[in-house]
Amino acid sequence: MDAGTLFEAISKVCPVLKVVVNVPDERDTWSFIPHPDATPDQKAAAEYILATRPVLVPGKASRVEFLARWRDDEYVKMERTRGIDIIAGNIGFAKLWDIVLSDAMLFMDKVRIKALKAALVKAGVLTQARADEIFQ
Repeated sequence: MDAGTLFEAISKVCPVLKVVVNVPDERDTWSFIPHPDATPDQKAAAEYILATRPVLVPGKASRVEFLARWRDDEYVKMERTRGIDIIAGNIGFAKLWDIVLSDAMLFMDKVRIKALKAALVKAGVLTQARADEIFQ
């Protein structure tokens, strides 16, 4: 979770001055400071969002989160296939991988990321089911 996304969600139900997300995947580090005019019901609604909001935002992941989704054997297969393609003069998904992973935050609905997902499945690096899990 990031502070901007959480602020957007909370501000829909409660006037808020500040939202803090110290550790994105540790809910107990998330907090908010309600506006002094916020009612008890509004504060309760904001607390409910803190308690129930998904830790990971579907369709969005940092590079670290994205790479952590890969099993070791899948990552090895990807790197091996990538190396074989490059040696053969076939860029394949190798360049696309580098372009996609150059962004600090990956948005899974981007055309390049969808293309990378499809290329990895086509190359046999990932099954469609695993690609769907990794690229969620």
